[in-house]
Amino acid sequence: MTWNMERRRQDLNLIVQQRYTQKVDFAQLKSELQLHEKNDLTLMKSENERLQSDVEKLKQRLREESTRVLAGVRLDLNLEKGRIRDESSQQELKIKEVDTRIESEIAGLRTQIEQVNIILLVSVKA
Repeated sequence: MTWNMERRRQDLNLIVQQRYTQKVDFAQLKSELQLHEKNDLTLMKSENERLQSDVEKLKQRLREESTRVLAGVRLDLNLEKGRIRDESSQQELKIKEVDTRIESEIAGLRTQIEQVNIILLVSVKA
């Protein structure tokens, strides 16, 4: 029986040692996992900050590009307005020239009609 008890005591000591070893292994594993988690979290935070910085830079670039494009469009519109005003002024001048020619032609025709009327009156009286 002593041999049996000695054997059981050894088995019990072995089990206790194994449990202690497992606890130590689990503690080391837990510590490693926590360290990895902390490192991952730090990496994610720095990546997030970098991405936020990139987004802000892109937003600023987009604002600048939008402002530049808008300024270009405004310039183009103003140039087009000026061109249309110039074209309109030229057309008004042409219209005035045509009006003046028409009035001149009408005056000439009236003069001819009056001359013909005078000739007819003189012919009829004679």
